[in-house]
Amino acid sequence: MSEELLIAENKLNSVTGLINKGIVDLLQNFDPMYKNRFELLIYKRKILGTTLSEALSSSTAGLVASGSLDTTLAKLHLHEITLPSVNISYEELNEIKFVKDIEYPSEVTMTFFENSAGFVLNYMNALQEESFSRKLNSNVGGSTKYGIVFQDDQESIIRDAIVYPLNGNNLPTGAWFILKGLRYKSRGDITFSNEDGEPMLIEIVFSIEDIVLGSALQKIKALI
Repeated sequence: MSEELLIAENKLNSVTGLINKGIVDLLQNFDPMYKNRFELLIYKRKILGTTLSEALSSSTAGLVASGSLDTTLAKLHLHEITLPSVNISYEELNEIKFVKDIEYPSEVTMTFFENSAGFVLNYMNALQEESFSRKLNSNVGGSTKYGIVFQDDQESIIRDAIVYPLNGNNLPTGAWFILKGLRYKSRGDITFSNEDGEPMLIEIVFSIEDIVLGSALQKIKALI
């Protein structure tokens, strides 16, 4: 091989080596997002919209108390959360596609670890009672009949939540999900079995108004 070809090959190898080293350095400092590093903050929407006098009232004090249950559930019991996406449908006309419809998510599913005190089941029951309660209508001739009574203030039960992934230092990342209008909808089936010694997981489905992807970049753009 001629000297000119050797020089050219060495230059190519040095450039390729620098590129490969750059890729290695990039991957080493990439800090990927992991599915098991996240936090959930859930809160009642009405608390954030109260005046000072309302905040001091007994009704709002109850909201704050129930908010502590939300925090306990999210911090200690949450195992998994599945966030559906907005679904955009397109229509084509003369080889040009345009947005036809946008379908927003209608529900979100969360799975919780249950403890021996039945915290999640009691929490779920409290969510139901926020929306409606069973009231004894009559007890005649040994026959007990119950009716359903819906709460007057349905706005007070609405919750919002924020799901934010964490980086390697357990700090929030630059992107998060905002869950708007959470309301209890249903729970998954519960199975007891003498053959299964695994911890009990309880699935709760929440009706939802919308899921918004937020980011620090959007906040920065808003300030410019």
